[in-house]
Amino acid sequence: MSSSSYSTSRIIVGTPQWFATKNYKGRKTSYSNYECDKKSIPVVFKTRGNILKKIKKNQNKMMDNGWRLCEGDEGEKDYFIHPTYPDTKFSAFKQVIDDTTTILPIVDMDVDTKGLGCSFEIKPGMSYCNIKTNEFKSYWNTREGKRKAKYHDYLDRREAKKRQIEEEEAEILKTKATLSSNL
Repeated sequence: MSSSSYSTSRIIVGTPQWFATKNYKGRKTSYSNYECDKKSIPVVFKTRGNILKKIKKNQNKMMDNGWRLCEGDEGEKDYFIHPTYPDTKFSAFKQVIDDTTTILPIVDMDVDTKGLGCSFEIKPGMSYCNIKTNEFKSYWNTREGKRKAKYHDYLDRREAKKRQIEEEEAEILKTKATLSSNL
């Protein structure tokens, strides 16, 4: 290749020079006749309201569970105490959303044998964490448990139908046997 091919000016797509080479003069562009404030057009949808409701619900649950917030001494952070776990201080997690401050007791699930506190839920691949209560959930209240219960109900109905059909077949055989013996 010759060096002259590199030295020629190239037109970059999107530049004013590129637009000048295109014939866009004859095309009509449509504009809206309505004026709109740019603040009314959503750029990002915020779901903080749902998060705030969930955290407030957790905070109310912790208050119902009997947690008490204590102010730390000089240089010490605030902490929670609970009568079920005497002589133990649990860290307080403070979160501010839309000028609303919520404080929750953070207890490791291995330590929280009664399921009274909160802990962080971190799943692989998540770029954030959720705060959830340590309360114990029955297997039968989970999605998998509900599906398993429906499956067991289905098996029971199927077994009952099978017994019913077997009884009907036995009756038919019995009737056939009595009819053939009478002939």
